[in-house]
This record gives sequence, structure tokens and C-alpha cells, in this order.
Amino acid sequence: MAETTPGLMIFCLARTPQREAQFGWIGEIAPNDVTVWRLAARQEVNARNLDQARVWQLGATAGDVKMQYLLQQGFVLGQNLQESSDDLSNIRKLFARRIDLLPFSNQAVLRYRSAQAGLDSHLLQPAFTLPGLSQPLYIAFSPGTPATRLAPYQASFRQLQKNGWLQQLTARYH
Repeated sequence: MAETTPGLMIFCLARTPQREAQFGWIGEIAPNDVTVWRLAARQEVNARNLDQARVWQLGATAGDVKMQYLLQQGFVLGQNLQESSDDLSNIRKLFARRIDLLPFSNQAVLRYRSAQAGLDSHLLQPAFTLPGLSQPLYIAFSPGTPATRLAPYQASFRQLQKNGWLQQLTARYH
């Protein structure tokens, strides 16, 4: 929906060269520390890198940069990669043991989304990181949004940066 409906604001979108001209970028809002998570109780899920993870089921969200990356790295949908429509579905699948590993951007967001589902994120443990995907997250508008609509949001965002509000908010959650 966000890729086909102009005028939609998107929260937490990774800015990649492939997406640069596609979206209307407002500003950087959070670091993007992509970590692959597992249930702490599942000691048998012992992958320490992407190659070792190939024997396990990974979950990713359709259209997400992590899904694209895993496909480029040779993971195969329906074999060692499971697709979901949203992050919350993947979190639920991880807790239900329907997937073994979950790459997720930004630990604070993972903790928040887990709590939304009534799940205890403290039962999760980092398995390894994906440094190739670690890049900041942005607020953006969907493709086709007119530049005249972007400009006021970009100006407001710059003002929030200038007066220190964004730094205060970041410090509060990291």
C-alpha cells in the first residue's frame, strides 16, 4: 500500500540507493542496527553468522530491505526464508517457534512491537548482526507524493533538529 498510494507517511524506512529516487525523504530518525534474534531458550539455534543461519528458518517482511538482502544472499522463500506481511507477524512467529531467527532493525522498536503483542522481548537474544544492512532509518513519504507536500514536513523536521527536540527524543529511547 505504501508503495502504491501517494501521500502516505512511512515511519522507519531504510534509505538505500534503490529507494533513493522512489520515496520522498523527510529526515533521519533512528539508527538501524540490524540484529538477527532468536528465542533465548532455543540453545540449539546456534547460528553466529548468515552462512550458519542457512539451516534455520528466517522470517522477513514482504518488500522490506532485510527480505531483499536475504534473497540476494541466496536464501529461498519457502525453504529457509518465510515471508510475512508485517513485523508483528514475524515477532509472533518467532515466539511461536514457526521461525527460528528474525532479522530486525532497531532493538527499541523490537521491544516496543513485542510489547504491543503482549510478548516479553527479554525472552529474545541476539544471535548475530548484519553490518551490511546497518544504516539509519528515515521518515519518508510514499512514491508519487508531490514535492510541494514534502516541503513543509522537511522544514518542520529541520526545525525539530535545530531546537534539539530530536536529540532529546533519541536519548530517551536509546
